[in-house]
Amino acid sequence: MYDLNLITLRMTNHAGPSGYDRLADHLDCRVSAEPVRWTLFQRLLAKNLNRLAHRSGVRWYHRGAVYNEAVAAWKWLKKSGQIFHFIYGENSYRYLGEMKRTAVRNAVIATYHTPPSKFRQLIPNHRFLKQLDAVVIVSNSQREIFDSLILPERVFFVPHGIDVDYFRPEGRTLEPEGRDRAFQCLFVGTHLRDFQTLSEAARVIADRDPSVLFCGVIPEAFHGFFKGIENVTLMTRISDERLLQLYQQADLLVLPLIDGTANNSILEAMACGLPIVSTDMQATRDYVEPECALLGPKGDVRAVVEAIEALKCDSGKRKSFGEASRRRAMAFSWERVSSQMKAVYRVVMEVVQ
Repeated sequence: MYDLNLITLRMTNHAGPSGYDRLADHLDCRVSAEPVRWTLFQRLLAKNLNRLAHRSGVRWYHRGAVYNEAVAAWKWLKKSGQIFHFIYGENSYRYLGEMKRTAVRNAVIATYHTPPSKFRQLIPNHRFLKQLDAVVIVSNSQREIFDSLILPERVFFVPHGIDVDYFRPEGRTLEPEGRDRAFQCLFVGTHLRDFQTLSEAARVIADRDPSVLFCGVIPEAFHGFFKGIENVTLMTRISDERLLQLYQQADLLVLPLIDGTANNSILEAMACGLPIVSTDMQATRDYVEPECALLGPKGDVRAVVEAIEALKCDSGKRKSFGEASRRRAMAFSWERVSSQMKAVYRVVMEVVQ
């Protein structure tokens, strides 16, 4: 048996039902997170520890992270048989592994979300990672980093989860084909999205078929990519309910990528029964299957255009892809993902104890 401490973080750009921190809802654990409203004592403690954040060598590590690690260190000393799992390692983990020098036997685990190219920029000095008892990756594309940093048997692929009860294909119908029917292509989010390829594809399709419309949910800072493209509608700061509605009303998710690991937008769209048009890379192949997605080379505008046109012209294929997307998404329900994570915890604690 073990006591589980989850050090979490809420990404502000995620919808309420989204995000990796939802893992905590499906585990028997104590949750630690950065204070929403800092007390005087917490501010003083963070101020005194702030130098550790500055010299951490981890670009996304900040005062809230060092505060959480100080609290975790205090908990560590209370008893053995605990697991401390940092669910966003890039943001939150740096120093707790030093506690393994004490006589108290506990385990430290971190999940990492960034692809190798980004990871190297964020954490150029990797030596402290050797103190981890296990690393959880959300894409097999990350193995090239972690298999060389710690023992391969301590690296576990556990996929990102999705709330399949909230994100669902409710009310989806296939209308008859026709020149007057608008065909909706949805794209969502900004992280590692290939807006150059997407905007060029939208421009090509605007000239070929005015019935194909693109709807994007992105911050205003990225709207410039689509300036002057008449078949594109852009939204920002929409409600969770409106986002779900967009998924349920769209015909496709079109999401070219520069790089990636797990992708919330792809998982959400799959759970809502959408066919996927995206980029062929290990990260997408870890989640989609050929039965639910058309994947093309990175930066290939023609491949994106042809994939959209192929699915638009074949309602039967679209229906089949959508059903396959929903089936595939069920493999990533939080219930299944949390079960896989518990198996990792058991393996780690067998070694530590």
